[in-house]
Amino acid sequence: MERVGRYAGIIARGMGLAEEVCRNIALAAQLHDVGKIGVPDELLLKPSRLTPDEYELVRKHAAAGKTILEPASGRDAEQVQQHVQIGSRILNLSKSPLLSLASSIALSHHEKWDGTGYPLGLAGEAIPLEGRITAVADVFDALSSRRPYKPAFALEKCFQIMEQERGAHFDPQIIDAFMARREAIIATQVELADPQ
Repeated sequence: MERVGRYAGIIARGMGLAEEVCRNIALAAQLHDVGKIGVPDELLLKPSRLTPDEYELVRKHAAAGKTILEPASGRDAEQVQQHVQIGSRILNLSKSPLLSLASSIALSHHEKWDGTGYPLGLAGEAIPLEGRITAVADVFDALSSRRPYKPAFALEKCFQIMEQERGAHFDPQIIDAFMARREAIIATQVELADPQ
């Protein structure tokens, strides 16, 4: 989580976004996979390929993450308001711009520039900028880190794959910012590497 957030902040800075925006993206991107709390561990830790049904269940984490992070509404909000003191604190937190940003990232970080992503099939600039940035950060982290189903790829191979996905999976401008900050990305990957 921390690596993805740091990568997202580095990319945002490389795009010339305001420092406060970069900090917020770096923080909010750390919650990109919060929806995975609803996915069984046996699927998340499965060392082999997922079945189509299993993959469909894992894909639901993006929409679940948005639901977890978005403000309470309707009947839920009414029930919370009945507990005046605690409810008011919760509802005020729900209006947090940072949580709104995290909700957008959770929902959109698996969308693809060419429209073949999920859960909404958004394309191009219809994908929120923060989701496009986090998509690059998240995929790089997945490629460069060991997972139950694969070893970490060599860094050069990771960068080649990222470049190959320019204009398909990734916004070309964001890939440019990512590649331009390659040294900072590598330094972060080394600093926050998983223990062997």
